Parts: sequence; C-alpha cells; structure tokens
Amino acid sequence: FFSVHLGRGVSFAHAMETSPQETVSRGFSITGACRAIQKLTRVRVVDNSTLGNTPYHRPPKCIHVYNKTGVGKVGDKILLAIKGEKKKALIVGHKMPGPTMTP
Repeated sequence: FFSVHLGRGVSFAHAMETSPQETVSRGFSITGACRAIQKLTRVRVVDNSTLGNTPYHRPPKCIHVYNKTGVGKVGDKILLAIKGEKKKALIVGHKMPGPTMTP
C-alpha cells in the first residue's frame, strides 16, 4: 500500500495501523479550480508577444494584484513573474462567471 500525507504529521498508512476504536475524522481536502486570480496563481498567457509564445519550464505566476482586495477579476491589472522577469498584465478571463453584459 502507499502513504498519503494528510497534514499535521499524520499519514494514511499510520491511520490504517490504529485500532478500530480509534477512528481518524480527517478527510481529504480537494480544492477546485480557482474562481479568481490572487497571489501565486498559475496563469496562461494569451497574447502574441515573443515572451508569451516561447515555451517555458515553469508556468507564469501572479505575484501582485493591483486593487484593494488582492483578488483579481476580469479587467484588473496584475504583475506576473514569467521566465525570470516581472511583467504587468491584464486579466481577460477566468473560471468565475461574472455579471451579465460585462467585459
């Protein structure tokens, strides 16, 4: 069997070896796709610049969101770390559905 880390130093293999009276009430935490852009979010570059079109080893990450909340929606400016450079970018799409008839 395999060992899966659940957090706080308890592994799944250790939980299997405990007696039946001792049940572990922890479950697996699976997060869905991010519904907004925040710090350290991996993004996909969708423009025709040479920096955006060249293949990269690590995906570009958002390192700052230029608004009060720190959560970026469509139309907000962000700062990206891409190929060892810092570049300002504009959010043109994400998973969260927005209000009707807004860009």
